[in-house]
Amino acid sequence: MLDDGIVKDGSYNISHGIGTRCVKDDKTGFAYSDELNIKAIQSAIDFAKGISDSQKNKKISQIRQAKYTPKYPSKSPLDSLTSKEKVNLLRQINSIARKDPKVTQVSASLAGAYTEVMIASSDGVYQMDCRPMIRLSVSVIVEHEGRVEQGSSGSSQVEVNAYGRVIGGGHNGLTAAAYLSRAGKKVLVLERRYVLGGAAVTEEIFSGFKFSVCSYVVSLMKPNVMRELMLPKFGLELLPLESTFTPLDNDYLIRTADADETYREIARHSLRDAETYMRFGPLMGQIGMAVRPILETIAPNAIRPSLSDLSKAKKL
Repeated sequence: MLDDGIVKDGSYNISHGIGTRCVKDDKTGFAYSDELNIKAIQSAIDFAKGISDSQKNKKISQIRQAKYTPKYPSKSPLDSLTSKEKVNLLRQINSIARKDPKVTQVSASLAGAYTEVMIASSDGVYQMDCRPMIRLSVSVIVEHEGRVEQGSSGSSQVEVNAYGRVIGGGHNGLTAAAYLSRAGKKVLVLERRYVLGGAAVTEEIFSGFKFSVCSYVVSLMKPNVMRELMLPKFGLELLPLESTFTPLDNDYLIRTADADETYREIARHSLRDAETYMRFGPLMGQIGMAVRPILETIAPNAIRPSLSDLSKAKKL
């Protein structure tokens, strides 16, 4: 547990035991022992079957395992991160939460558990299962103008196979997380703001006025990303940008799809900028055509380059 940037608690323990249940007519007997040895197991069985007055012992059939598909991977979350990595994760959460100056206290905890269970019945059938579990909890205290509020949130995950973390819930982080999830990974996305999307967000900063950060820039939006993540199915709709309006001191600047109209509008403010802008557009188009093939190229390994990496670097 991390409290105010300091690790204040950490523990590790192992527990085990056996439970028995005996049923006769409408009676049920239970017994439990936290010791795993023959004597303790026999004592628990004898105690549980005390509800029966029969002295006969039922002959058990040949022991066989039941066909059962495990719901969770048999990988312990306790070994998925080192102690240093666990502390670093909590410190990252602490740093993200404290970016808001109103936050005065942050507590974060990370807990992991791994349980293995074997169930055997008197007919000789047994089955085994496991349950990995991770729980991340965060609590913050916020103070503003003399008012103090506290909030907390926690999340549990049982499937820890290939656990990944994405810091930042912007459009790039969400795309990376979506692809990791699509590949069957469990992903934790951490975002300090109250809204996800980053540069793709449109917000109502002033009442009645909505502002787009950079969501009008979709030239880098790859068609294969939209197709593979099935974004139209979830509501994605691309709208043509007809014009942009930029407020200035006692004036404004409007740009439209009409190059001549945009030229005249910029020339109202600067003839030199208008001439430069007419050269800027075609130049950016040429640069875009040169960069586009590189966007989906995996970067060569610069530290330990292979022959394939050297060949890719030469082509670049």
